[in-house]
Amino acid sequence: MNKELLDKLKHKNEAYRGWKQGQVAWEEYREIVQATKDQVRKAKALIDLNLARDVKGNKKSFYRYISDKRKMRENVGYNKVTALVDKGRKTDIIYLE
Repeated sequence: MNKELLDKLKHKNEAYRGWKQGQVAWEEYREIVQATKDQVRKAKALIDLNLARDVKGNKKSFYRYISDKRKMRENVGYNKVTALVDKGRKTDIIYLE
């Protein structure tokens, strides 16, 4: 990310704090959020495009990006789903016996 985008993110956080304290109007805050989201989305797309374009010449950065995306993150929702599946298996085993 470039400095301009980081400044936008900082401005968004300041606007949020101002909105929570009643100093910034909701519409103004929403405009800042939407503009920041748009710029972040475009920056990520540009990074992906440059990475795909330079994959033959710079394989290390490509595989670093891919391995970073493949890592499993601990999510509360995921743990609850697996726990429910495990409980379901236990009840299936009980009914099968």
